[in-house]
Amino acid sequence: MGRLNSNNGMSGRIGKIVYYQVDGQTMARAHVVPDQSNPSPLQLASRRRFAEATAFTKYIKPVLELGFANHQKGKRHALNAAFSNIRMRGFIGESTTLDPSLVAISDGTLTGMRGGKVYWKNNETAVVEWEDNTGFGTASARDKVAVLLYDTVKRRAFYILEGNPRSAKRQEIKVEDFEYHEGNLHVYAFFTNKAGRTPLISESTYLDLI
Repeated sequence: MGRLNSNNGMSGRIGKIVYYQVDGQTMARAHVVPDQSNPSPLQLASRRRFAEATAFTKYIKPVLELGFANHQKGKRHALNAAFSNIRMRGFIGESTTLDPSLVAISDGTLTGMRGGKVYWKNNETAVVEWEDNTGFGTASARDKVAVLLYDTVKRRAFYILEGNPRSAKRQEIKVEDFEYHEGNLHVYAFFTNKAGRTPLISESTYLDLI
């Protein structure tokens, strides 16, 4: 809808014409509606990456809310920060297939895990082990480990948000229906420390596919 101002002339849209002012002169241009019926290859690739990132985050929201808690500002939720991070880091080159080994499920300034590894203890329990690097950087013996085992094929997640302290050097986690998920579980770990007013969080470490 166009608008006539006695001082500034006409501005706004009438039909397919947009009127606006430049240095006191009324200018006009065509109002172009983007054609969404025939997206470009770049648009299609962007949509596929968006869909891949959305599917990846859907089943691990509690983990991401913890992992990106320090990125929450105003209306920007921790999940928004996590989603942006995953879209930025989760793809190689022009690929539209997300690579879970590239993804970070947490981000922060706390010193991360050193010497991490994961293995099966038995048919229902996975074990994550690491070196006690207390005293290096911001690492504290009281930092708590968070562990995620994520089957991205069958979309099932097993996680511990506040596990053993860094000094324990070990965390066990149960996996239901072991046979159903074996070989498809991507394993991540990071540390948190909620002792202060603002929680400290480390960037996650991708351990392995088991």
